[in-house]
Amino acid sequence: ILTRAVGVAADVVPDVAHFVPLPEDIYLLCSDGLTEMLPDADIAHVLGALGGNPQLAAAHLVDLANDRGGMDNVSVIVVSSCASVRLGTELG
Repeated sequence: ILTRAVGVAADVVPDVAHFVPLPEDIYLLCSDGLTEMLPDADIAHVLGALGGNPQLAAAHLVDLANDRGGMDNVSVIVVSSCASVRLGTELG
């Protein structure tokens, strides 16, 4: 898990942790444009409800952040490790 900003200083040391991925895990990579606009509980709610559809979850998170003021650029990537979805099916 990367939990530190990249590119703000010449020497950035990321916090890194290793986890074994589980079949129902959902991963979120996002900019502070999302986390400054939405509390963790709202993000968790969206991921819990829509995380099985990463494209829909990401779009909804961006829309929510923009609806609540969108003070900064909002970048969101959602990845689901759901074993029942074929790779690429969510891309249309």
